[in-house]
Amino acid sequence: MVRMCGLYYLLFSICPLIPITEVAADDVADLVTLLKSDQPKVRYDAARSLNKFGAKAKPAIKPLIAALKDDGAPTEFGIQILGPRVRDAASDALVRIGRPAVPALIEALSHKNNTTREMAAKTLGELGPLAKNSISTLTKTLDDPEDEVRCSAIGAIVRVGAEPKVVVPLLEQIFRSSQNNDFIRVWVLEALHDADPQGTMVIPILVEGLKDSNGDVMSAAARTLEIFGAKGGLAANELNKALATTKVRWDIVADVGFTVPVRIDVVRALAAIGPDAAVAEPSLIRLMEHDKNETIRIWSAAALVRITPDKPAAKQGMTLLLQTLEDGYQDMAAEALGAIGNETAITALIDALQTPDMSKYGTFRVTVASALGKIGPPAKAAVPILRTALLEKRESHFGVRCASAIALGKMGAAAKSAIPDLSGLSHSDDEYLRDVAAEAIEKIKKKSAGSNTSDGVENKPSNIK
Repeated sequence: MVRMCGLYYLLFSICPLIPITEVAADDVADLVTLLKSDQPKVRYDAARSLNKFGAKAKPAIKPLIAALKDDGAPTEFGIQILGPRVRDAASDALVRIGRPAVPALIEALSHKNNTTREMAAKTLGELGPLAKNSISTLTKTLDDPEDEVRCSAIGAIVRVGAEPKVVVPLLEQIFRSSQNNDFIRVWVLEALHDADPQGTMVIPILVEGLKDSNGDVMSAAARTLEIFGAKGGLAANELNKALATTKVRWDIVADVGFTVPVRIDVVRALAAIGPDAAVAEPSLIRLMEHDKNETIRIWSAAALVRITPDKPAAKQGMTLLLQTLEDGYQDMAAEALGAIGNETAITALIDALQTPDMSKYGTFRVTVASALGKIGPPAKAAVPILRTALLEKRESHFGVRCASAIALGKMGAAAKSAIPDLSGLSHSDDEYLRDVAAEAIEKIKKKSAGSNTSDGVENKPSNIK
């Protein structure tokens, strides 16, 4: 009992007190012991602590591999799907260890446990090019009998550094040979951007997906085309045709499932393409003015602003978005303005972040902060307001703090004045907020390195409420 109490003390004290360069082998060994606790929270915290040691946690590779099947949750939520698991923390720790973990992860691809195989593939994907020598085994894993394992393998293959000329034909073959498995086909379509970020080979496959008879497959193609942005212009004609579809796709929030129109994803893809999607202007005007689905009307308005910014329909669309931002589908309007990203949109979002949140679930200002982050450096005028949001203490504003931290990270060097505020979040009781703040600091410093030019942002936090 005395020994175990000592280990628990170690769990809560070792990381803040011991510099990473001075980690002793006994510290890692003790944390490995805690990975075997009968308490999920202890196992989770042990994996999180090993994560902080990075490559010095190399002796823990095998125990962490064993933990990849551990679905213990660190908190007791009624809806456990919302929370992380021990296996997720173990995967993160293996990623931090880096290249030394690759051989064990490759071996784990043939483990008898389905979840271990799935998480091993996912972790190799997170390691990216460091795991390039896993491509051969990952390719064999595409024949795994479990769909979840195959999907993780697909996601990993496109991230570990395979050339498009190698991986795209492979994915195309899987897409065509999986006609009776829409789950796999959706995963393939969603992986095509990572497989070929320039879009030189995959756009025709996505166009084929838009013509599919299954709504989930159609939407997957449209969502990936949205990621390509202007590079998806070659698909504009087929997207325009798809605006007439009445098909729906499955959607899920927490543990509640429902269906939504495929047209929503199609319109968003056209908005992302911009001026090269001018062929869709008449259809978008009709949808903006007459469609019964408010989301489709909002995104049709955004698409018109992006595609033909100087035409009357675009001005009508911006008016609709600004009105909706004040009353109605506020979250959706904020997200659409983030996709537009012009000066009018930025000003409206900055104003919205300073107003009381009257949305049903308190999500409006979270969406606003996220929208400003999507715009990135051009929205640097929002930095003082986002810094203020970081300091909010009310529990109901926790989501705003997280979204603001992420947004500041996406603004890079323009948000370097926010580093002290983000550093202050390292003492937060919530691990997610600590993580996003640390990641934001890393991004800002990386973008700021070597730059001595002023970003024009005040160095003092804003007092605007």
